[in-house]
Order: sequence, then C-alpha cells, then structure tokens
Amino acid sequence: MTEQLFKACSKGDLLEATRLSVLRSVDINWQNCRGETALHIASRYGHLEIVKILLSRPNVGVNTCTKEGNTPFAEACAQGKLEVVKLLMDDPRVHVNKPENGGCTPFMHACNSHSKNLDDENHLGVIKLLLQNPKIEINKAQKDEVTPFYLACERNLLALADLLLARKDTDVNRPKKESSPFYIACEKGHADLVQKLVGNKKIDISQMKKGTTPLLIAAIRRHEEVVKLILSCKREEDSRIADAARLARNYSTNNPIPSILHILNSYLDKPAETLCRMRYSLSKTSPSGLVWLGS
Repeated sequence: MTEQLFKACSKGDLLEATRLSVLRSVDINWQNCRGETALHIASRYGHLEIVKILLSRPNVGVNTCTKEGNTPFAEACAQGKLEVVKLLMDDPRVHVNKPENGGCTPFMHACNSHSKNLDDENHLGVIKLLLQNPKIEINKAQKDEVTPFYLACERNLLALADLLLARKDTDVNRPKKESSPFYIACEKGHADLVQKLVGNKKIDISQMKKGTTPLLIAAIRRHEEVVKLILSCKREEDSRIADAARLARNYSTNNPIPSILHILNSYLDKPAETLCRMRYSLSKTSPSGLVWLGS
C-alpha cells in the first residue's frame, strides 16, 4: 500500500493519494532506499493538491531528510515548483534553511537550479519568492565556501546578481578560498556582470587572491573589456594600475598582449615604472603566475 502511495504521488493521482494517505496500513513517513518520503515525491513533481493532503496528516514528517540530507522543501526549491515552495514556506513547521549534507540550503538549491535552467522562469520565480521571506539565509555558504552571490558571479547569472545586489544584507565580498565574487567575475571575463559590479560601492574591486588583483588577472587572461570597465570606474589606485601594466608586460614577454598594455598605460599620468610600489616574484602556485612579496 505504501509503495502505491509513492506511485500516486509521482503520477499526480490525487484521488488515489487521498484514499491511501488515510489508511492505517500506510506509513505516511515511510522512506525508500534513497530516504525519500511520499511528501518528497509529491513536492519534487509539484503536485500541489497532493502536498496539501499529506500536510494535513498530523504526523507527517515535513522536515524528514533523504540520505543526501534534502527535505521536501529543498526538493521543491531545486525543481522550481513555485506553488509548492510557497505552500511549504508558509507552513510554520518547515525549516526553510535546513542544509543538505554538503551544506547546500534550499535557497542555494534554487540558485544552482536557476544556473542550469536559465530559460525557465519558474526557477527564477522561486528565488524571487524566497527573497521575500526575511527568514531565508541568503549568505549561507556550502562546504566548498560558495555563496549564492559567488555562484552568480562565477557563472555570470545576471538576474540572480541583480536580485542579490538589491538586498542590503547580501555579503558581496565573501570569498571562496581567497577568490572574491568580483575577482572570479574578472577572471572569467564576465564583462556584463563586471559592469554591474564596478559601480556598486559595496564591492571591493581590489580584493586580492594570493597577491593578484582583479585588474591584473583580467589583464593576464586577456579580458580587454573587463580591464576597461575596472579602469573607467576610477576606483583603482594608480599604483595598482601601474603594477598591473608592469606585471602584465613581464608576464607576456613570450605571449604579447599589446592592446591591454596600451589600455593600462593610457590611464597613467606617469610611466608605470615610477609608480610601482609593490614587489612580485614569479610563482607557479599563484593564479596569475606571480606572487606579491610585500610593499
């Protein structure tokens, strides 16, 4: 009988699910080999009316976790099931921030799914809905240190970045292993996203990764448009621009990047050599091939 309930929840058979859910012989919280309950199945497939029926059962496990640590709410968030997300989020019994085993919260699930389904408005709709709830933790990082905003910058998710930038409580500079969200956007060459970020005063555009600035990594990666955007915002110090020009020239001895070097030097009033205040050394472990030794 319990397995029949799972099938009904999967297929969206409301009459059968209703009939089976009230039988004493059916364990409403029974878990399959993956740790899923009937509520997980109904939530994943977005069968709203069946979810309502299951929630009406007084002993239903609304926060039961699968073997991966996912709750029914997380399943709905990951699958972009907007109406089910709203229903579960409004239920006071549901833990809306409960992370799975890898530290991924329901909100992070929604962000990850959006990155894989950019043309599906339901996934973005779930994110917008979650952001309306002040209880949702929007800065919670996974175990790999990736936050929702870092994810947006790494994968060039413009709509997600806009939504998070609109929130005053978004931690826009929290790094992943020293790489800030702005740094990764520059390293990847996401010019459209960098354009949004450079004008935001909360963004630290000079936050380094192992002594390498976002400007320098953009120059070395040959992201000409990103270099122009960083320079045009006029928030970078002359000394850092000079360093980038000098080091990019040194780095490109056997791999010339004259156009970027010209752009960097055009923003300086004096030759790069007279403005450099920092010392670097070649290094195979640094992301740019250079490591800062100090002022």
